[in-house]
Amino acid sequence: MQVVDVKEKWRNIIPLIRAIEPEKMNQTFIDRVNVVLKGQGSKQTAIDSKTLRHSYQGNHGSVLHNITTWSKQQGLVQMKSLDKKSEKVSVLVLLDTLHINGALISVDAMNTQKKIADKIINRGAYVLCVKNNHCVLRNEVAAYLTKVSATTRNT
Repeated sequence: MQVVDVKEKWRNIIPLIRAIEPEKMNQTFIDRVNVVLKGQGSKQTAIDSKTLRHSYQGNHGSVLHNITTWSKQQGLVQMKSLDKKSEKVSVLVLLDTLHINGALISVDAMNTQKKIADKIINRGAYVLCVKNNHCVLRNEVAAYLTKVSATTRNT
């Protein structure tokens, strides 16, 4: 039976682990995943955000907001945002890390913003949520869809 000196083994590994830069490691991993995902056909990614109950942080004076994306190809991806104001910025950062070229992206009403829509449109297709509290936009979308539906039936 061979006796292994664990302390000696860790003494060799720890400098290697310390030399890893987390941001570069993360980007390398994301780049590798994106290479694998390129050949997997059509994709759909849903993006949603939630405020986590009982997450009030007295030192920040806010609650934790969680941004979640789901796709069959990439699985579940989550990112935290410390306040609602920075949530939109966090979604933009998240979109940069995901492989969404040619994907259909759906977002909740909170993320139906021009900058987010532009980023999605430039890299994929999109589904944006329109709620009743945006009456003019909702009516315009409904009228357009009615017109398209009538045109489609006639052809």
